[in-house]
Amino acid sequence: MANYPEEWLKQADYDMATAEYLYKGRRYFYAVYWCHLSIEKAFKGLYEYKRRQRAPRTANLVYILKRIGTGAPQRILRAVVQLNSANMTMRLYDDMEQLQKKYPAAVAKEIVENCKEALKWTKEQCANL
Repeated sequence: MANYPEEWLKQADYDMATAEYLYKGRRYFYAVYWCHLSIEKAFKGLYEYKRRQRAPRTANLVYILKRIGTGAPQRILRAVVQLNSANMTMRLYDDMEQLQKKYPAAVAKEIVENCKEALKWTKEQCANL
């Protein structure tokens, strides 16, 4: 895995494009999952940009954001909490129908849009890259 901010952000963009592709293909809960991957990588890039050290090896977005020490807007924080919860649900699911009900098109669309905003905000924090 990457260990410098530019690579993390490049991968975050790629993963967000994958999330959008999955959404358009009606693979809604997978789109949400790839949103999480995108924001996780973006936050790791921001972490390494701000802290000048390797990002923690965790998928917990709230934890990474707290460790960065950059205050995020409330709308970003809400999206991060929602994604953190979705990630645990998706990694440990045993009933695909339940996931499909939990993440229908409208919910997935909102999450994708919120994640695009979170990614944009994160990249703005790394303005000198």
